Amino acid sequence: MNAKIVSDDLDQRLVDYIITTPEAILTFKTEGNQKTTWTSDYLVKQDEDIELIRKYLSVPRLDKKTVNKLYERLGDRGIMRSFVWAEQVGCWQHSCCLMDVHKLICCFDKPDCVHKFLRILLEKKLHFIESMQSPKLETSRS
Repeated sequence: MNAKIVSDDLDQRLVDYIITTPEAILTFKTEGNQKTTWTSDYLVKQDEDIELIRKYLSVPRLDKKTVNKLYERLGDRGIMRSFVWAEQVGCWQHSCCLMDVHKLICCFDKPDCVHKFLRILLEKKLHFIESMQSPKLETSRS
């Protein structure tokens, strides 16, 4: 993935991203200010892009050694919190980060396409959760 900073103004950051896959080039844009960042042009622009997400969007594995070291340092002084891979934990919320919600609402017209997208994201999230399994970590799928 290549990122091009269009504007680094703290009140109006603009970044263009280009992802090259063996089958296509995908792009998206983010904007931001001092409080938050949002997507202004989504990665998934057409239904076919969903299959590219399945094939080429990689999922990292949790670095358990580092987490376990941090856990040992924390001891009984607090609670260590974590995350599930991606911008959002829930599949619907994550899909809304990758595709304009107005297109996702098409689930009434094309439910199979939206369900396929959600299943792809779920499989990737479960893959990450499996990498979290450790005697020192507690995970929940609720």
